[in-house]
Amino acid sequence: MAFLRLQKRMLDESEALQEDDFLWSLKILCGLKKIDPQLFPAVADLSKPYTIDLLIRTAKLFGLRILKVHKPSCRISGKTLPCLALSCINDSMSEGYELRLDLIVGSSAGKITYIPALENQMITVRCDEYAKRYSENLLLIVDWDDAISTKMKK
Repeated sequence: MAFLRLQKRMLDESEALQEDDFLWSLKILCGLKKIDPQLFPAVADLSKPYTIDLLIRTAKLFGLRILKVHKPSCRISGKTLPCLALSCINDSMSEGYELRLDLIVGSSAGKITYIPALENQMITVRCDEYAKRYSENLLLIVDWDDAISTKMKK
């Protein structure tokens, strides 16, 4: 368990995401910032593998600034919400883990409310329960450049 926690903390931008999670996160970003999803590059135009870095760079093309920060689940606050969280799900078929995304939408009284990638329901759990899946890496959605937004609408 200690090794898994150390392993989870060492995630970097080259870590591969599931293709479906990657595309889901782009749709989430579009929804949060009211961007037409059709404006994002076609999936075929994106280089593979789908990584954290590619997600950050793709969002940047459209004025979205995403910062990757290390933050334990007990330290997630309303100031950082909504945000994407990187979760390490144990892969029962191997000794590794699968990197997945969650959209964290709430945090209060020692609880986290999140929506797992590709799902439609919110789940609320205690912070210590969420910590079992959470990699302690957040992708903060910082801002949207109005000038770029205006250019795209023309």
